[in-house]
Amino acid sequence: MRTGFRFALVSAVLALMVAGCATAPPKSAGGGGERREPLVFAVEKVEVVDNSSLPAGTTFITKRRSRELAGRLAGMLARGIEAGGGPGTLRVVIERAVLLERPVETRSGISGLFTRETEALLEGSVAVRLSVLDDSGFQRAFARVKVERQRAVPEGTSVASRDALARGLIEDLLDQTRDALERSVEDNLAAFLVI
Repeated sequence: MRTGFRFALVSAVLALMVAGCATAPPKSAGGGGERREPLVFAVEKVEVVDNSSLPAGTTFITKRRSRELAGRLAGMLARGIEAGGGPGTLRVVIERAVLLERPVETRSGISGLFTRETEALLEGSVAVRLSVLDDSGFQRAFARVKVERQRAVPEGTSVASRDALARGLIEDLLDQTRDALERSVEDNLAAFLVI
């Protein structure tokens, strides 16, 4: 009898846990946790252009991570900025999207054997420029956003864990870029927003 009661109790708890997981709100695709309303501009169309470039001598891993950052950023901008109708174009230019890993000097000798230090820094940098252009291509107004973040890589971190740290840094950069973009648009391009 007791075994049947325990089985029923465990089954009920598991059913509640599964139901709780099924009702969790979905995360938005591409950068950031919560779903945000798009910024709607009084223009005919929105163009997202990637003009970012990588520093000379860039490694394969930096190229791969930076391409992922640029692609995710372009997707976030395309989904987060819309044309609401009106004259002209909003040109959104990705000026910089770089995620690199820079080695950091660690302690040598006996003290270095007993401490787990930072052996590298993941450094991410994003710069985006929004320009409102009239029908002849003349710039009427602009806003610019620059975000830089870094994350420490502890000594002995595996390649898979480094990639996970890089993905987390990309998420942070996208969230911070969206926040900075909203502030910059409010300060510089509020006259062109559709309310």
